[in-house]
Amino acid sequence: MQAVIVIGIPGAGKSTIIDRITDADKYSFVNIGDMMISIGTKKGRLNNRDQMRYQSNEERTELIKEVFKEIATMKGNVIIDTHASIGAHGRYMPGLPADVLSIIKDSVKALVCIDAPTENIIIRRERDTTRRREAETVEEIEMQKMINMAALSAISQSYNIPLFVLINEENRQDESVRKFKECIKSIFNDSAEKAHK
Repeated sequence: MQAVIVIGIPGAGKSTIIDRITDADKYSFVNIGDMMISIGTKKGRLNNRDQMRYQSNEERTELIKEVFKEIATMKGNVIIDTHASIGAHGRYMPGLPADVLSIIKDSVKALVCIDAPTENIIIRRERDTTRRREAETVEEIEMQKMINMAALSAISQSYNIPLFVLINEENRQDESVRKFKECIKSIFNDSAEKAHK
């Protein structure tokens, strides 16, 4: 397996951009939150995605470990959709704890952070009626962005994994999708070329 981990705070447009990649691009897709819900529901630990923000650190880490053990069995090029941190009421928990990421670290070829201007994030969150989120101020969103970038920088340095940053501006999504596709393709092609040398 070769994996690219794609990270972005809610409202950055991460999942929307990933959804624009088609099966024709020959990638497998994993949404960590969806897998956690699936496993957590079967074990009677979760009923919906928003509950994950209120789990204890231990409960959440145990669930993420189960997910990453399942991912480790996958083959081919895998795009993993997740978060660097999970925030609720000023508490930020690791979305990619080191002991969890170590399960697949040798397969991770890059981290891609999809970000957006804070005013775009606020607009997108207000439009999203599928989720129940507490309203956050500009300062709180900026703090979450800073915490995520610090976490991603630490992961990049600790595991020697390249970090790419893509800014997904409002009304320029087609351009963001194009850049994302080019980025993903170059990461997997570069990894395949190195494997053949």
